[in-house]
Amino acid sequence: LSFVFSGTFQEGFRPADRHTVFFMPHCGKSLYDNVLRANWSPAQLARLVIIGNSFASYQERLLESELQLEAPCIARLCSVVEEWPSNLDDFSMNDSSFHVFRREKLNTFPQSTWDKIASRLKKDEELIAASTPS
Repeated sequence: LSFVFSGTFQEGFRPADRHTVFFMPHCGKSLYDNVLRANWSPAQLARLVIIGNSFASYQERLLESELQLEAPCIARLCSVVEEWPSNLDDFSMNDSSFHVFRREKLNTFPQSTWDKIASRLKKDEELIAASTPS
């Protein structure tokens, strides 16, 4: 078991070249979407575990069209992500979940699913504010 910490702000666009845990509590949808976008293939996504905001909660709280516009990768994967609530009593982590992407489920999507998502970064005010020195 080894750990690597990237001290570089990459706006979430970080491909996983091995099994990788992304610890992302309280991050914005765009940051999660960029992690997914950077790993947009069944092989890549199957390497990820994301600990962070519940994708199911995004799906419940937002209109489908809004989620599609703001976080298309999350919207597309909601039907196949395996998500377990953290069940932490700590109020600050009350909406946190563990997210796993099983290759068998990802392979049920047609190839066009993987071709449609552009490899460009999703930028929004939230990410720009986070990368701008105060």
